[in-house]
Amino acid sequence: MKDNKTVKFIDYKSDHELLKNRAKKLALKVTSDLTDVAQDESSRDYVQFSVGGDGFAIETSIVKEVLETDEIVDVPCTPDFIRGVVSLRGHICSVIDLRIFLGLLGETSASNNMILFLSTGEVEFGILVDEITDVFPVSKDEIKHLPTGGASSDRYSLGITEGRVTILDGEKLLADPLLIVS
Repeated sequence: MKDNKTVKFIDYKSDHELLKNRAKKLALKVTSDLTDVAQDESSRDYVQFSVGGDGFAIETSIVKEVLETDEIVDVPCTPDFIRGVVSLRGHICSVIDLRIFLGLLGETSASNNMILFLSTGEVEFGILVDEITDVFPVSKDEIKHLPTGGASSDRYSLGITEGRVTILDGEKLLADPLLIVS
């Protein structure tokens, strides 16, 4: 009994053309995606979080990482807004209770279960947050300026979004001399 197998010859020339055409189509898609990004340069990504019932956001470019609260070690003779220090892969970082630092009158939360680590390269510390709720883009036009009421949070605020999320200036926060304890 003889098998009737069909031998298929590969036409390398047509396969090469097929792959070349696919590559061109993919290259066009990448190029068009890049132009969309270039058109939206005024938009920046922000990490949204809650502290004491209030919604805040900080630009993702200064957010180093987010970790669940580990053991925070108290440091004696520090201001009340400094909760203590934690070890972040062998590096000691201060942890700030943002609710106290900003003088928020909202509910006192014992559920600070996350630390948002901020860094500009020279200065870094963690801030206690209740929860991370979103990462979202915001254009400069979407941020409405707050009237200055003299509140501590106003010093670090870039404004507020339509969704009532206060956008904090993370670089200004990190550069504040009050956070340097000698």
